[in-house]
Amino acid sequence: MPAPRSEPAAEPEQLLPDEIRTRLDRWREIIDLLRRHREIRIVPELRAAAHVAEITVTAAERRLVLAFEPGTDGGLATKLQDLLSRIDDAPWQVLAAGALNDPALTAAARATPTLVQYDEMRNRRMLALARRHPMVEAVFAAFPGATLEAVTPIFAAGAAADEGGGQTEIERLDAEMFDGVFDEEAYGAGDEDAAGADYDARFADF
Repeated sequence: MPAPRSEPAAEPEQLLPDEIRTRLDRWREIIDLLRRHREIRIVPELRAAAHVAEITVTAAERRLVLAFEPGTDGGLATKLQDLLSRIDDAPWQVLAAGALNDPALTAAARATPTLVQYDEMRNRRMLALARRHPMVEAVFAAFPGATLEAVTPIFAAGAAADEGGGQTEIERLDAEMFDGVFDEEAYGAGDEDAAGADYDARFADF
């Protein structure tokens, strides 16, 4: 009687799709991953208190080094490590930069804004830009007591540049609506915009 043939072992099911895993070298994507898995209690503190020093996501390693604002829960790194290791297919190592006795690493982390700081800077920049837009200026001229409280982008930040002119979607829209009406150099100039542009250049992908 022939011996029964063994069935090939089934491939283990991935906990995370590849398209999500490949984006986890960005801090904002890690925060979004926690939200999608309903781990929302930890998110506000991470957004407000965590400065990113290092993110390494490879097939062999998941490593995240953070520096925290004073007064932050001392066990926050361990909590995050446990959550990510449970959500992902591989174990994570989440470390507090201060515990590594590496002043340069800690300084690099401190130079990186928290997500709350970054978003506040972007909001201030958007308000400053919008306040000088010709259409908004016309509204303020018609209604002197009006205030500008918030700006909602029409297009996602980082829209693909036009192949011909290198313009974003919103820049093309402005050109269609106000071509020749306002001074391109004057529009968007200012200390707040310069600081926001620097933030965008350094941290837009973190």
